[in-house]
Amino acid sequence: MEPGFQRAQSWNKIKLLIKLISNSDYDILWWVDDDMAVTNDAIDIRKIINSLPEVPIILQKDIGGDHPVNAGTMIVRKSALNILIDTWNFSNQKELFEACWEQDTVKRLMLDKLYIVEHKVLQSFCISSYTPESLKWAPGDFIAHFTGEAIDTRLKNFKQVLNNTHMKICAYNGLLYHHEMIGHILDYNIDIKIFSTNARVLRAHYTEFYRDIEHYLKLFPKAKFLPPQLFSEDDWDIIILLSDTDMSIKNVKNPDKYIIIDHTSSTKNHETITKRLTIRPYPDRSGDWLVPSYDINFQKIASPKIGVACVGKWVPDLFKKLPYLFENFKDVNFYLFTFHKYIGEMPFTNIKVFSVPNDVLLEYLKFCDYILIGDDEQKLKLASGSIALAYTTHCRILFPKGWKELYKLETPLEYSQGDTLLKPTIEEVEAVRKEAKDLILHRNNLYDKLIYSNISSS
Repeated sequence: MEPGFQRAQSWNKIKLLIKLISNSDYDILWWVDDDMAVTNDAIDIRKIINSLPEVPIILQKDIGGDHPVNAGTMIVRKSALNILIDTWNFSNQKELFEACWEQDTVKRLMLDKLYIVEHKVLQSFCISSYTPESLKWAPGDFIAHFTGEAIDTRLKNFKQVLNNTHMKICAYNGLLYHHEMIGHILDYNIDIKIFSTNARVLRAHYTEFYRDIEHYLKLFPKAKFLPPQLFSEDDWDIIILLSDTDMSIKNVKNPDKYIIIDHTSSTKNHETITKRLTIRPYPDRSGDWLVPSYDINFQKIASPKIGVACVGKWVPDLFKKLPYLFENFKDVNFYLFTFHKYIGEMPFTNIKVFSVPNDVLLEYLKFCDYILIGDDEQKLKLASGSIALAYTTHCRILFPKGWKELYKLETPLEYSQGDTLLKPTIEEVEAVRKEAKDLILHRNNLYDKLIYSNISSS
């Protein structure tokens, strides 16, 4: 681009088309923007071109407003060279240009030189807000155009369209636990169907803080759950196995279909599956790991006292240590969540022990500033559930000394016995929220990478 002109990036297509027509032997060029996807490969673009008049440029109607045409996809013949050059030169007139898009210039300069096809011939629009239902993309349409939305919305729409056209994706959990893994899958893509046991009926292990699928139906009303007994590998293109310890799938016939989430450092289970993620970093393993947290727009409730939560297997070990853990013990409210029926006497009014379902747990966490991780190195592998819960509820993590470096996280606070615990500052709370968003983005990128690699290899 020439200096001094702030053209939108879409102008590059005009310059590139001029170059290709001038320096190639192509009779026809078919331009497709990078926010479009072919969703029906049974439709032959050559047949479409042969059915239309032999004019220099073919465009499609836009969905309304000020734009009679949409330049996201264009069929351009060699005879369009001078029209394209005039379009480019017109944009050099800064007093006329004023940072408009190439589509605006098409409207001003060459509308009478185009052939304009009806909606859905060359593209269908994936815009949730102002597109009439009759013009929106539907399964069977030739091309989906993800335009007019923020980038994250476009990506979300893209995944939904992909599910409806190119692949069928499911997640599988045949265990009576590890239901805490479900939320981050639904947050990644609500259209992924979940095969899972129902822990409310089967009574989950006490380490699991998300105990039942009803919890997820409240958070994700459109989620689709199916019993594991109905699962068949042949029905799915991509299968996300939520735990490497789940051996209820006896025969993996096509390992390339699977993405597995490792909860252990060993890959001895389902070793034929090569696409793997871990939920914590392991010293003896390289590769990518994710925090299975998710965005539920969690709203905290201001409290003058410091609130500290502890969940699951850490509770029995920490119960007797709490009065000696922090120098300002009396200034802290401790919320201990466990399914143990009895863990000892309760001499302190600022320590409360609960055995509650998920919804109640989340309500209490609205008052908490921190989630405390115990200092038992033998239980280090159990921290992943509490870490995910902390980022989902925007609580700062309290790690034992030395664990922060192991987990490669920025915002956790390390503690030693006798430390003074302070109320987090506004800046520290915002840093936790930002890291939670960054971890979700990282999670999405990992899944996108593995799922799209499945597409290209299938």
